[in-house]
Amino acid sequence: MDKCMISSQFRGLSGISSIAEANAHADRAAQEKGENHILRGTSGCIFDDEGRFVMMKTVQRAYRQLVPEQIAPYVSELDSYLEDCMSQCFGESRPDGYIRACTVPGSTGALHHAVCGYTEPGDIVLTTDWHWGSYENLCIHNGRRMEQFHLLNDRGTFDLEDFARKVGQILKYQDSLLILLNSPANNPTGYNLSAKEWTGVVHVLKKTALSGKSVILLCDVAYLDFSGEADECRQFFRCFSDLPPNLLVLAAYTMSKGFTLYGQRAGALICIASTRREADEFVRVCQCMSKCTWGSCNRAPMHVMRALCGSPSLLKDLNRERTENRNMISRRADIFTREAKVSGLDMIPYICGFFITVPTLHAKQICSILETYNIFLVPLPQGIRIAVCSIPLRQMPGLAGSVKAAANEASTLNFQGA
Repeated sequence: MDKCMISSQFRGLSGISSIAEANAHADRAAQEKGENHILRGTSGCIFDDEGRFVMMKTVQRAYRQLVPEQIAPYVSELDSYLEDCMSQCFGESRPDGYIRACTVPGSTGALHHAVCGYTEPGDIVLTTDWHWGSYENLCIHNGRRMEQFHLLNDRGTFDLEDFARKVGQILKYQDSLLILLNSPANNPTGYNLSAKEWTGVVHVLKKTALSGKSVILLCDVAYLDFSGEADECRQFFRCFSDLPPNLLVLAAYTMSKGFTLYGQRAGALICIASTRREADEFVRVCQCMSKCTWGSCNRAPMHVMRALCGSPSLLKDLNRERTENRNMISRRADIFTREAKVSGLDMIPYICGFFITVPTLHAKQICSILETYNIFLVPLPQGIRIAVCSIPLRQMPGLAGSVKAAANEASTLNFQGA
């Protein structure tokens, strides 16, 4: 028998996610029947109500005005770009502390640096039970393990008690813990931690840090610009002011969503540190990791960021477009939420963002049934992800009822099979 030459940590893993697989099913159906004859709720990109991909016009104009020297050369850290990323991330709610940033290719790059730079091989990384599937792959690929706590309690609010329990449990065996927390607009649920819930998280972490253990909290804010009014949705950053020693907060900021530049792979990993030494160390280590992985990031989106943030009028136009797209997604979600309640379809409390999730242990079966009706959604281990960001408004009425009917059909088949 031939020996497997791939390293043990990659054996059995696949780069094909349930999202990619569901989207491929939708692509095949669209080729056979036409895009207008299918409902595509698989894509994590914004499509308008005519079914067209959205790249915001303000961003398009800035991109088209770039010259070759702004696109093609190698690029290292651009201080002006990083300052713009921090300004876009924090807005009027920049916390007090030593704040630095490094360039990364989107949120995935930020997560890579957090996992590799702030954990040891074999360490446990903690996140919520509802999370983006790449979190676990990033941990496994880099020789780490992932454990989960409940995002929501029985009341449908953030489960601070389970969070505190898991933090304490893991730190009995580790001296340091990295926590990945995707809010606001959690993928896949659309849940937002409230200001009170964020305060509770920080209280738990401060108490833990003061006990002598090290804690690194990474806030994945990929959907920040689609989570509410610009200033209001950023206010939670203020609770990261004046951190104690042994507590470091990182923010994974990306241009993918807020600038509709998904494939351009640009963003920043931002640190909020209690000391200058920690902040300087963060920059040094991140720069080293970048050189040893992707080398340098895309230059073009950095100059797009510079052009837009350097012009008050362009920035105003960009924010207007963001608001229009956020409202468009919200109208779609309102229809689904209202009809889900009428039909008796259970769903995770949705507040904002690109996705709605229906909890079920029969997601693959339900999605297979829906595909026979040309409805394409993403099956997850615990439920079904519905990308309201990509479904035109005209296709939203009746969707909740269709999911409920497919769930009833799956239940009947499972009962008969038993």
